Amino acid sequence: MSAQVLSFNTSHDQQLEDYLLLEIDFNKKSDHRFCLSPDVMHWRDDLWIIDMRKSKRYWLAAALGEGVSLESLLFTILEDNQLKLKKWVAANHPWQALFLFEKLKASKRLYHFDEKICQNIAKRTTWAQWLKEAKQLYPLLEKHIKSSKLQRFRSKQAQLLRAMKRLGLEYIYDIEEADSSSMQKRFGYWVGKLWEWTFPNKSSELPLFQSLNSLNEFLWIPEKVKEKAQLQRHLDYSVEQWEHFEEFLREDFESLNKKHYKQKRLSICELEWTLQLYSGKSIALKVSFRNPYPIFSEAPEFTSALNQCRYAFDSWQADLQEEKAFSDYPEAFKIVSWSIRVTKTLYSSAQALHFNDFTKANDYLKILSLENKLPKAIKQYHHSEGFVLDTYLEKNKETEAFPAQKLWTSSGMHRPLFKYKNPQQIQKLPTKSYFLERNTTNWWDTSNTKNYNQDFFKALQQKQYLWISRNTEGDMQVVGKFD
Repeated sequence: MSAQVLSFNTSHDQQLEDYLLLEIDFNKKSDHRFCLSPDVMHWRDDLWIIDMRKSKRYWLAAALGEGVSLESLLFTILEDNQLKLKKWVAANHPWQALFLFEKLKASKRLYHFDEKICQNIAKRTTWAQWLKEAKQLYPLLEKHIKSSKLQRFRSKQAQLLRAMKRLGLEYIYDIEEADSSSMQKRFGYWVGKLWEWTFPNKSSELPLFQSLNSLNEFLWIPEKVKEKAQLQRHLDYSVEQWEHFEEFLREDFESLNKKHYKQKRLSICELEWTLQLYSGKSIALKVSFRNPYPIFSEAPEFTSALNQCRYAFDSWQADLQEEKAFSDYPEAFKIVSWSIRVTKTLYSSAQALHFNDFTKANDYLKILSLENKLPKAIKQYHHSEGFVLDTYLEKNKETEAFPAQKLWTSSGMHRPLFKYKNPQQIQKLPTKSYFLERNTTNWWDTSNTKNYNQDFFKALQQKQYLWISRNTEGDMQVVGKFD
């Protein structure tokens, strides 16, 4: 039996597009700008664009747990941060919200670009109205992009207006079936881009490439947090094995938490871990969390932070194998120091603080917390009739989808989610150990005389719960760890 566990079945009022455009009185010097998402851009005046892709599942989980609509929760968060909202609209691309925005009436209700009222208004958008925000876009492109394609952007807009007037086509939806390649050939590269942003399904790109970059060359200029959380660590000796410096890294996260996060309750979305090697070379590892990570909720273990750093470190080490094989100086690849810099955070208001208390979190938030600990997203879990250690967490297991909304609870109580690639041999069980289960497999197989009986134990050692197996002959090894 299998079940989907990470896709929340939601009604229409619980769905949200990727971007929000808000007319709101954000203070550019305040981190209240990041109360909904770590990715924020100031467009002009009181207009702000918010990229919700990093945080919308977090807010959805909170809304489902609270039993309120997603729109109501987001509005409450804005109010709690004492922000005066005048109007807001959600769309799958910022340009869709921008050209539509001024035609919408001021309201505290959240407009959705694809809803009927917005589509009716969009279909009455003239070419001049559609190009109005291009006056704001052009200087931004001119400042940040050096391209010959940009030089004729303004003249091509005038050409477009003349052509449509001559053809008697007053509204942009009069030719909505036109594809972007045709618009680019006739009216230039950037007019073609405006068309793609308005009608993504008319893009000349393959769907795969569209999904990889939903902004599609829209110039994103991110706002930066006022207070930068960072620290430096100099090691007394060079290291290269994770086990040799894991505790130092844990201490660093404890320092970050006490200095920046324990009182202000900020959640981390992304950090940069820069390693300084013995050779003098610097390696910057990007550590991202799938959902906002309230680091203060995991003190003093900081499991999610350490796990994600471990995955980034292991990936870098795997890429180094070939270079190490041809090197005459292996010491050059050892680490002598590092720095940690938090690059993206989510500001937690007083209203949102209880969402981050994972001792009282609802099941949806616990799923998001689990996602932050794993190297890949889980879409399904699978129950099998038997259990063999060597095939535990078997990859690419084909399972049949089961109606969602069932969370696994007791099925995983006695087995951890993390299994070591290379089990560690031990001589005896730690003092604080207790028996979990006995597994018997293929006792008739003469090639399996040592392992037809396996006992499993959970042991506490150095603040970490280990998963230990013991075979028929008494050989013991640490095969995994519990979260």
